Amino acid sequence: MANTPDHWREWVTRLPAWICPRCKEGRLKPAENAPVEVPTASTKAGRQSPDWEPDWDEGVFSAIMICDNEKCAEAVTVSGRTSVDVDFNHEGHPFLSTYYKILFAFPSPVPISMPIHTPDGVKSALIAAAGLLWATPDAAMNKLRQAVEAFLSAEKIPSTTTKKPRGRVRLSLHCRITRYGETPKGLPLASALLAAKWLGNAGSHDDGSASVTRDDVLLAFQVVEHVLDERYSDRRQKLLQQITAVNKKKGPVRPTRRKTRVKPPF
Repeated sequence: MANTPDHWREWVTRLPAWICPRCKEGRLKPAENAPVEVPTASTKAGRQSPDWEPDWDEGVFSAIMICDNEKCAEAVTVSGRTSVDVDFNHEGHPFLSTYYKILFAFPSPVPISMPIHTPDGVKSALIAAAGLLWATPDAAMNKLRQAVEAFLSAEKIPSTTTKKPRGRVRLSLHCRITRYGETPKGLPLASALLAAKWLGNAGSHDDGSASVTRDDVLLAFQVVEHVLDERYSDRRQKLLQQITAVNKKKGPVRPTRRKTRVKPPF
């Protein structure tokens, strides 16, 4: 079970059923009578005009979402904007749809899964990035860049070095990634880390280029997820073992069952 890119679309007609950010097992469902929608003052005033069109309506909304895992039942608050647009059914008949643009969620769902052994510093940066994704993608991207820095620190790659005559100086992220790529465990991950760095730079540097989009941030999340899976998850190793076993047997491999010894009745 995983979140998909559709869960992070900018405008949606229903609130996404995200994976619960607490238990990671249940799905978030809107509480009873959620969401609550209120038109903006401009919309209220505009409705008084005979020329007003229904699909000009704009407003705000708020909702409480509850994890459907009864053992968890975490509550998440969500809020943002609403807009009305004309859609068409399968017969081509028009109807009005309310669209929601989420600008805030707390505790925020995270777009990726994190292996259990992910370092705390990396987790914290990724959770912070998820919370910023809705309203400020640039800030979210900057947090993802910090997640890469935290990953390298956890991998014992120094953040400073000694240079005469200045003494201790800070190493750039690019330099740290290059050093990590020179190690056996870092060699297969350096390219992905560099991609995360370039994406992160877009959120950190005000160079007049195009602003960061939500899709840019989601791509950076996926790149970081790849790095974490390769470094800390045992799923890949288990799959390789299963592949080897299937090829060796030339068919399905069944678990070996132990025979149970029956005690005599006396």
